[in-house]
Amino acid sequence: MNGARLRARREALGRSIEALARATRIPAAHIEALEDGRLEELPAGPYAQAYLRTLSAELGLEASESDDGPQVTAEPPRGAPLWVVRALAVTSLFALFVVLASWVWERARPLLDAPEVTSIELDQEVQLTARRGTHVRVLTDGLVVLDADLAGGDKQTFTARDRVEIEVAQLSALGVRWNGQDVVPQGVQDAPRRLVFIDDAGGADWP
Repeated sequence: MNGARLRARREALGRSIEALARATRIPAAHIEALEDGRLEELPAGPYAQAYLRTLSAELGLEASESDDGPQVTAEPPRGAPLWVVRALAVTSLFALFVVLASWVWERARPLLDAPEVTSIELDQEVQLTARRGTHVRVLTDGLVVLDADLAGGDKQTFTARDRVEIEVAQLSALGVRWNGQDVVPQGVQDAPRRLVFIDDAGGADWP
């Protein structure tokens, strides 16, 4: 049922829009909009079809899809503009980022506020070179770092903060450099010996 046919029937019956509005309780402005095809002025949803059925019954018309002319339907409700949807999405993501950043900061702040730990300077360096096969045991700052046989030509370098201790089966089988300087211990060379290097004061040698 189109609006023109609705108006033609109403006028043929000699009924005014106001009288039809009182009989059907449909606002006169909506009846006029239906007749003129100004569907954008009607409420969104099923109101247009409900109005049409009520008016058709009141005027003795049958509203069906078989009638000539376009069917009267209300314009579907429009969603929010795309830019509004995008702006809301960006705002939500930004808010989530702020929350996560705050959470990370609260947990990282104790670590940042902790006092700075000064790195330990390892200023003792001893390099051993095996002239021939011999057994060597090395301790750095009290920890055993080597306890093995060295073959001729083997080189080992050790670093420590305070103390390096070397125990060797035959001192003559071992070349020793301390902080870049060659060390030649005095005393028996072919007997087991124990060398101790302490901080920057130099090396101490025990038979």
